[in-house]
Amino acid sequence: MCDPIGLGPLHLHVSQIPLMLGFVCAAMLSFHRMVQAGVSAGTARLAQLAVLVGGVLVGRSFALVFRLLNNPDASTQPTSDWGISILGAVFGGGLFAWWCLARQSDEPGVVLDLAIVPAPLGIASARVGCLLAGCCSGRPTDSPLGLNLSDLAGVWATRYPTQIISVAANLLIFAALIVAERLGSRHNRLAPGSVAWIFVGLFCFKRLLIDPLRSDSTAVWGLLSAPQVFSAAGVAIAVAALVLLNRTTGDRA
Repeated sequence: MCDPIGLGPLHLHVSQIPLMLGFVCAAMLSFHRMVQAGVSAGTARLAQLAVLVGGVLVGRSFALVFRLLNNPDASTQPTSDWGISILGAVFGGGLFAWWCLARQSDEPGVVLDLAIVPAPLGIASARVGCLLAGCCSGRPTDSPLGLNLSDLAGVWATRYPTQIISVAANLLIFAALIVAERLGSRHNRLAPGSVAWIFVGLFCFKRLLIDPLRSDSTAVWGLLSAPQVFSAAGVAIAVAALVLLNRTTGDRA
């Protein structure tokens, strides 16, 4: 747990610094990539605004749903305690951006592919903030993987380092997107929008695997937690979208 820093009437938690820096830098890199590729500044701003609005609204909604499924009494907590589900933000931001871009651009998939690649870097930085705050902490364990870490309540124990695992996984996802983008640019091997769906599929797969290690993971359907159910659905949707997109491209070729 980190003490807040007072800036006049404002109080900034140290854990919020990597989150804000990560998303600001990712947004700047995303905007640069889009403009450098010939996307108009207006369309680039629309894509980023749509990701922000959709991500916040759906991310907050997912966080509330997950809390209610884990603890029905959570509805009585202040809305400021709900937090934001990054899983929900990925779904909401991506889908709302796609819808907005489809009304503005002839190639929403191309724009979204350019915009999405830096996203794992921002999420990785945000998970550093989670580590400092103690949120999204791992379950106590005797495993060799265990590290002495705090949870959100400030309780120290040997836990699965879920935040660190998530940072590493998001960096690997970023590398995978770079590879997919470069392979797709050669001889048009991937249809527009494929890189964005690869991100969704890999991110959901990562959450599907990591969630059982988290201290806030509670089974709601068989052995699966609510985030795992949504993650499994996300993987299935991403795979189906990739197959459909690239089958169409192959047919045209």
